[in-house]
Amino acid sequence: MCGIAGYAIFDEDVIDPTYLEILEKKLEHRGPDGTGVWISASQKVGFIHRRLSIVDTTSAGHQPMSDRQQSVVISYNGEIYNYREIRTNLETRGYSFTSHSDTEVFLYAYKEWGIECLKKFEGIFACALYDSAQEELYLIRDRFGVKPLYFSVSGNKLSFASEIKALLELPWIEKNVNHEAIYHYLSFLAVPCPHTFYKNIYKLAPGTFLKISKLGYLSYHTWYSIPFLEHAIKDPLEIIEHLLKDSVKKRVEADVPVGILFSGGVDSSMIVALASQFNHNLTTVTAAFDNGDNELEEARSIAQLFKTHHCEVMISEKEAFHAFVSVMYHQDEPLGDPTSIPSYICAHILRQQGVKVALLGEGADELFCGYEDYIKYLNTHQWFVLSQKMPGVIRELCAYTGAHLIPSRYQDIITHWKNGDPLFYSSVFVFPEFLKKNILSKQDYNSCFGIKEQYQELTSNTVDYIQKISRLEFKTRLAELLLMRVDKMLMAHGIEGREPFLDRALVEYVINLPLSYKYKDGITKYALKKIAKKFLPRTTIFRCKKGFTSPTGHWLKHGTYFKHYFLDMFYSKKSSLSEIFNVSLLEKKIQKGEFNSSQLWTLFNCISHEVF
Repeated sequence: MCGIAGYAIFDEDVIDPTYLEILEKKLEHRGPDGTGVWISASQKVGFIHRRLSIVDTTSAGHQPMSDRQQSVVISYNGEIYNYREIRTNLETRGYSFTSHSDTEVFLYAYKEWGIECLKKFEGIFACALYDSAQEELYLIRDRFGVKPLYFSVSGNKLSFASEIKALLELPWIEKNVNHEAIYHYLSFLAVPCPHTFYKNIYKLAPGTFLKISKLGYLSYHTWYSIPFLEHAIKDPLEIIEHLLKDSVKKRVEADVPVGILFSGGVDSSMIVALASQFNHNLTTVTAAFDNGDNELEEARSIAQLFKTHHCEVMISEKEAFHAFVSVMYHQDEPLGDPTSIPSYICAHILRQQGVKVALLGEGADELFCGYEDYIKYLNTHQWFVLSQKMPGVIRELCAYTGAHLIPSRYQDIITHWKNGDPLFYSSVFVFPEFLKKNILSKQDYNSCFGIKEQYQELTSNTVDYIQKISRLEFKTRLAELLLMRVDKMLMAHGIEGREPFLDRALVEYVINLPLSYKYKDGITKYALKKIAKKFLPRTTIFRCKKGFTSPTGHWLKHGTYFKHYFLDMFYSKKSSLSEIFNVSLLEKKIQKGEFNSSQLWTLFNCISHEVF
């Protein structure tokens, strides 16, 4: 896993190596094991690469990498788990290799099959590839968006990087806040694709690539979407178990030490149980806050059961606050999930133990229906659909009455019902629309329409409601909040994150299963828990889901550090915030305590950002 960046020029100018050096230095943390720079013969395209050596740690894996003919060059961040099979296939076609890296396999796969080679890869990657014969540049992101890639078009230059902070170092990219991005962030805790916190800097969506011609023409292509399949339902538990084992086995293979971010819940415990079958030298790390509920004892017992080298950390508010400064820097743009703090601290501990690859449980809840909120939406959905058949006048009257009787956090649902809009947009919806329109100066947005493109694909397919929820979450919350959180926090310490629950074959099989395999008899993640009985104690499997909750409410109300820091920051930035927020109203609501702890944390993370 690495850091990549570069830029291309479409006028008479040529690449300036100074700017490539600036990009390279800004991404050093993503690849502490080496660096490389490449400029095309035409001096119109330049790549940099910061290397984190995982597979083939020799100099033969150096990047940017080109083929023997110097016709194709790649700067690549990722892992292709099936690269050995693809390499064997290519060797039978006459290709020879000088390294044992998956990067070289990517190069020659492209030469043999063109951009269609992407469909052969099983893995996680973001990369830039330049085809000098065709004078075409490709920017590519993996199926589920595990690895990030950002780009900007300014004048006659296209720039790209693994992280936004590198792009902001380029003199032709201005640091201007994106009003629409802030509006959506306050609802979703992250900025949905393709926007970022900055104007004119964009995210490449999961499963897509950009193709850029020598004249600077851009074309946007979707190369992967989760297919809609009908399964012959035969022994699904055996199939899921086989697919999950295979996924874990692929992801523990590395030429470096492997660790696991371990909560003690069923998802990460299953990863520990299966990974220990293939790797007997695993390091696990678990974190907890010193004034909240924790699962340290449960995690410790599983670690002992599977004989991992286990590390624990108890995080105080002071330690969390000191980590927060670095977390804000590495996030690039606000992520309103406080779990970034323990993720950052755990990554630091793993790196101290020599770990360079970490397995993670992300994706299990979205895939197997693990969130209780999904069930609440499922139970409400049938009524929601039937009641929309009521005459519009009656719906208007009911909505008006309901708005004065129900808690404010449900008012968006009433509005959706009144307007005939879909019920579900995200499992996290922090600031309702009416509240954002009060506190923000620009109000001509709607966060439900902000993800309309991602939602449209689902409305034309007759799948069950939980599957629609899962597919939407894969495109939005999972890709741009949860996966970005762990990528940025792990890569801050030079650690590659791998998610066994996001294996393509596993995802495509499970997401298309009927609801009864995900939620049954009041049990969420039903199939996964049935399988887990073979590997884990019953107490681990059926313990109430805690999640990794942080005591942000306590910090913001009674804390020594966060409370005063955020308030001081708010008052010091009032003038610069006035372009975005209705500052006087915002101040009154903060003073009166009208925001809940999630809203305050989300808000303060936003205004802590250096753009203000």
